[in-house]
Amino acid sequence: MELVKPALLYFLLPFVLVTLLYHIVDKSGERTAKLFKKPVKMSQKVYDTLIKQRLSIQFLLTLVVVLVMMVLAVKLRMRVWLFYLISGVLIGLINSIGLALSRNQSGEK
Repeated sequence: MELVKPALLYFLLPFVLVTLLYHIVDKSGERTAKLFKKPVKMSQKVYDTLIKQRLSIQFLLTLVVVLVMMVLAVKLRMRVWLFYLISGVLIGLINSIGLALSRNQSGEK
């Protein structure tokens, strides 16, 4: 239980705060959708595939963040609370972007 408290405090709290803040700033998901509009040089088929697979991409990005943060934490001898804090903020941001994109596509206001 001693190891669970820092994880809850330093990971879950920043995760929730970033998610709530992002939701307040971009309730409809329109701002995020503008960031993720189709690039000129990308084919429509590839773009549609990426949008349809956004949950897989979101999962993979979360996994990459955790793995990179673990390597950095070991190499830089980072404190555990700092690892949890940075990971919570980054994963909260990734999930907030995914939620905003899905809100925009579903037409939810």
